[in-house]
Amino acid sequence: MSHPYGGRSHYSVVIVGGGQAGLSLSHCLQQRGIDHLVIEKRSLVHTWRTQRWDSFCLVTPNWQCQLPGWSYLGSDPHGFMVKDQINEWLAGFVDHVKAPAIEGVTVERVSRDGERERFNVQTDAGLYTADQVVVASGGYHRPIVPRLAEKLPAGVRTPFGHTHSQQEEIYVIAEGSGRIKLDDEVHDLRQWDILRIGPGVMRNLEAGSDGITLIAFGAPLGEENDGEIVPGWWSDGE
Repeated sequence: MSHPYGGRSHYSVVIVGGGQAGLSLSHCLQQRGIDHLVIEKRSLVHTWRTQRWDSFCLVTPNWQCQLPGWSYLGSDPHGFMVKDQINEWLAGFVDHVKAPAIEGVTVERVSRDGERERFNVQTDAGLYTADQVVVASGGYHRPIVPRLAEKLPAGVRTPFGHTHSQQEEIYVIAEGSGRIKLDDEVHDLRQWDILRIGPGVMRNLEAGSDGITLIAFGAPLGEENDGEIVPGWWSDGE
């Protein structure tokens, strides 16, 4: 069976994932003369190009951008790189590392061969084996839905209203539809609506016929007992 990188099928180390973590490890292994192969499902560091919005920027200053053998050398160390600048910087890192990598190859299964004391790495391009396997594919492939984002069933109204004396909240309607009562006003809600609710506003939520999923964001409370809950605040007929 032929293989797309160098015709080899066995390596001391196989790295699954060609993001900054996988490439950083490749750099370190090259420094130590350890043969290895990086297998990337799409293209190297592609998520920074394809899974970031256009106005994305870092929330840490540029001087903190430190990858093995590759740091920020621009003119604005205390600034915050935006998407295009980040990708330009990462493209330089890819060129700097020159990892032995194959792109567009999906790892389908990794299993241990106990008899030969090695790992089998099954891909859609063939079988590779390795003495060690490092999974560097990221930790966000399976979404974690917080309790506050659970779906309110169809037609259900939360049994209480609540307000905050200081805290502001942002509500994002992630799925479904419904209504919300803010003080004396009732507003219709649909998917992707965003509400900014200031301090002192009483609110209560009701799901529509298809239910509603709400994600709420709030700043840290300035003091204890900031909130007030009023059971039955939105009664029938209002």
